[in-house]
Amino acid sequence: MGAVVIDQRADGPYVVLARRSQPPRVGQWSLPGGKVEFGESLHDALAREIREECGLDVSVGRLLEVIEIVQRGEQPVHYVILDYECRVVGGELRAGDDASEVAWVAAYDLAEYAVTDAVARVVSRAIADERE
Repeated sequence: MGAVVIDQRADGPYVVLARRSQPPRVGQWSLPGGKVEFGESLHDALAREIREECGLDVSVGRLLEVIEIVQRGEQPVHYVILDYECRVVGGELRAGDDASEVAWVAAYDLAEYAVTDAVARVVSRAIADERE
């Protein structure tokens, strides 16, 4: 699961990005998130993951997109990622267990962080939907 955590500022929208410290894509910037533990609801799991990874308490909003990542080869994997819109309700941004760094990034500067097309697309969707 992933979180599109947006902060509307005077100079435009900002989004939280996390530099991954665990596979897959170690060292790359992406949306924060993680796995659902047995017995957790999707919203509870995502709120827990964001607290652990970024130090932020969030309210989980609507589902923005479902993304599949399939990697073939010696160690094939198949991830299904549910990206949700989230709002900060407390905490302080700091890197936690699965992130080597976290940052508030201007939404229009995402390319500088070499995010995937899927991350750029879901952030753009969240921002566009907010304007409506």
